[in-house]
Amino acid sequence: MNTTAAAVEASVTVETIRTWCRNGVITATKTAGRRVIDAASLARRVAIGAMRARTETPTPQEPPATHRQVDYAMNLLSNLAASDFGLEFYDGPTTRPEIAALSKDAASNLIENLKDRQNGPC
Repeated sequence: MNTTAAAVEASVTVETIRTWCRNGVITATKTAGRRVIDAASLARRVAIGAMRARTETPTPQEPPATHRQVDYAMNLLSNLAASDFGLEFYDGPTTRPEIAALSKDAASNLIENLKDRQNGPC
C-alpha cells in the first residue's frame, strides 16, 4: 500500500507515515522511488496507538460545589442583601445556577468571602 492509503487507514497525515517509515516505526520498502508500506506493520502501529489512547488517564476534573454549599451560599447572600451593607460592592455569583457551576473549592472560598462580608467592614 502507498503512503496515502496508509495515512487514510491509520487516520494520520502522509507526513506522519513518512516519518514512521524513516524512524523504522513501520516497515516499508522503496520500489521505483516510492514507498510500499507493509500492511501488517501498519496494523500493529495503529493497534499500539489505540491501546495507548485507551490507557491514558483523563485529566481529573475538580468536584462540583455540593448542594449544601450552594444552599449555604444562597442563605449568606440573602442575609447580606437584607443587611445594611447589602450587595453594593459584591460582583460574584448571585444565582443558584451560578453558584452550582462553581467547583467545591471555589464554593468554599465564596462562602468564606460572604461570611467575612456579613461581619461588616473592618
